[in-house]
Amino acid sequence: MGLFERKIRPAYVVPPAEAALAVPDEVRIDQIDVKLRSIAVIPRGERGEGVEWQTDRLLDLRNAIRPAECVGSIIDNRRENP
Repeated sequence: MGLFERKIRPAYVVPPAEAALAVPDEVRIDQIDVKLRSIAVIPRGERGEGVEWQTDRLLDLRNAIRPAECVGSIIDNRRENP
């Protein structure tokens, strides 16, 4: 066997993971909202780049769970929110 030849090893068998307890979407959204509220207390001028990144990540997570209501046009928005 050469110096740089690889040995073939048997595949590692991973036991199946325990089924995760499903957390309702409302609870997950509430947890994210709590984190977002704690960030919102910090004035914008005092927020660092890491805080802005975290805010964007939390908003992306929240929108992945339940997308924000999108309005088709500005006119529709005026009718809904006069």
